[in-house]
Amino acid sequence: MVIRIRTGKSYETERRNRSELDVRCQRLALELADTKQMVHQGDYRQENYDKVKCERDAFEHDLSELRRKHEILEVSHTALTKERNDLSKEVVSLQQSVTLLQKDKDYLNRQNMELSVRCAHEEDRLERLQVQLEDAKKTREEMYEKYVTSRDHYKTEYENKLHDELEQIRLKTAQEIEHLRTATKEMYERENRHAVSSSSRSNGSVMPLSGPMEISRSIE
Repeated sequence: MVIRIRTGKSYETERRNRSELDVRCQRLALELADTKQMVHQGDYRQENYDKVKCERDAFEHDLSELRRKHEILEVSHTALTKERNDLSKEVVSLQQSVTLLQKDKDYLNRQNMELSVRCAHEEDRLERLQVQLEDAKKTREEMYEKYVTSRDHYKTEYENKLHDELEQIRLKTAQEIEHLRTATKEMYERENRHAVSSSSRSNGSVMPLSGPMEISRSIE
């Protein structure tokens, strides 16, 4: 049950991250299309070619990075789904094992009752049958304890390994997103400074780049 809860949370986190990246990718694709359309306009191309080209290159780079992140999350999502299915199968198998053990226990209990009845009628065999019965119980309990110990060991080992892998994936994804956010913010700040400087020299007025700033704020 603990494995199922942890896997469900990881699956939900991956699904939410993948949805967010899809939205960002679509938004950047639309903005890139709008920018390309504006580039085709004569006056805009002549007056803002360098700025538009830089913005286009930045959008294309961001779009490429987001698609790559999306592909990574798709692979991770597929792996987590497979692991969840495997764990579900394992749970079903363990439940079947418990059912079989319960049937064995019930059978042994019935057999024990039958032997007790027979012992009441066969006093001369009572001691031998009791010794055999106690030995059988002890052996069954020892085997069951060994089985439980082995099962818990492998289960704990698998849970720890799965937790470590998921934590590595989470840390790696967080680092990559933070790196992308920082690089994008720095790039837009440089472009704004360049645009302000260019506008001041050519027109004597400041025209801030609203597009990159809006993208930067949405990424943050």
